[in-house]
Amino acid sequence: MTVQDLTVQERTVFAGCLLRLVQAEGSVQDGEIAGINALRDVFGFSDLDTHIDRYQESVADTASDAEQDTVFDTLASTVRRPEVQTFILERLDEVSRMDAYRDQSEEAFLSHLRSLWNRPSA
Repeated sequence: MTVQDLTVQERTVFAGCLLRLVQAEGSVQDGEIAGINALRDVFGFSDLDTHIDRYQESVADTASDAEQDTVFDTLASTVRRPEVQTFILERLDEVSRMDAYRDQSEEAFLSHLRSLWNRPSA
């Protein structure tokens, strides 16, 4: 599977997941940037910036982190195809390991996403 196999909505959710993952620990690591750039090239996510913008527009009117979490959960729950959920989780796992260290906040985000999609733990 490649990013090209995802619907527009699934791409936006994927972009939102990437954004939330790299922001989870409070700073963006060089390895994470390399991982995101690899997604553009290896998996053909050439329109990543467009989908990050779409995701950011969807949370722009939220006043708190809790509201952003609710909007994210609502968007993420629109990804119903198990193969897409697995694809996204595997790519997120790769990005989170690009800096050779996954902190607790990144793991908590991935665990939350797996729980939301009722996917087994890694």
